[in-house]
Amino acid sequence: MEKGKHMVMQFHSLLNRDEDIFVNRIAESFETPQHSHDFIEINYVAEGRGFHYIDEELIAAEKGDVFVLPVGTAHVFRPTAVSPKEPIVIYNCVFQPHTLADWAEAIPMPMRIFEYLSPAKGGAPAAWMKTTDRSGDFHLLFTGMYAEYIRKADGYRTMLCGKLLELLGILDRRLFGTEETRWQDPLFEEILNIIHMRCGESQFTIGELTESLNVTSGYVQRMFRRYFGVTFLAYLQNARIERSCRLLRETSFKVAYIAELCGYQDLKFFYRIFKRKTGSTPHQYRLKHRRS
Repeated sequence: MEKGKHMVMQFHSLLNRDEDIFVNRIAESFETPQHSHDFIEINYVAEGRGFHYIDEELIAAEKGDVFVLPVGTAHVFRPTAVSPKEPIVIYNCVFQPHTLADWAEAIPMPMRIFEYLSPAKGGAPAAWMKTTDRSGDFHLLFTGMYAEYIRKADGYRTMLCGKLLELLGILDRRLFGTEETRWQDPLFEEILNIIHMRCGESQFTIGELTESLNVTSGYVQRMFRRYFGVTFLAYLQNARIERSCRLLRETSFKVAYIAELCGYQDLKFFYRIFKRKTGSTPHQYRLKHRRS
């Protein structure tokens, strides 16, 4: 793909004139040409793996990767093969720079990401950036934005604006923060990343984790005792309950479905452990913390 040999996508071609934010979900193929655009785009790899061509770079892309593409960045995602066993599925959130400028006049903005995405007129365009979803926050935000955009229920534009601001705040911390926790053992940081990505899988166990990373269960247990003072299972349960709390606050999903999304097949067990860790039932928690 030669530089300059790409189409330019226009923001107004994607959505209605009264909308400021566009969100979609797509399984990538070889049909989409490399393209640039007159808007800002944030990509989240929701499933699978493949490749991301950005300008003249080729970057491996897999589940959990987040790409921030300023105006003018030429890119395209590709699966690993014409008919891959594991297709690469992407969420895209796009908006224009003037949207951020309009917001900055009325509400506090995460300034480092705002300045990065809104370069001075005539200045050099910003370079693309990448991070990884270590906590599951990006997954919840993108699935929530997509649901709002597709359903278009009353107040969906307000909900989209709120979720985009939260997304920008997390990106500001992740990409520009100087106090991000860094573990002494990089392998243990990878273990934490995997747990937060897969804690919603009911069959996820310490055995599967250790086998995939070629480490012993003793090592994993020692690391959790060292850094958190708990066992692997206790940390996994906490991660699952934290995810369920967020879903109770931010969605209208039924409690049984939330339990399933958080790795619990036994609803009675979910109720019992949720009450033990939060002091209330899921229904009580939702009523107390539901966002207006």
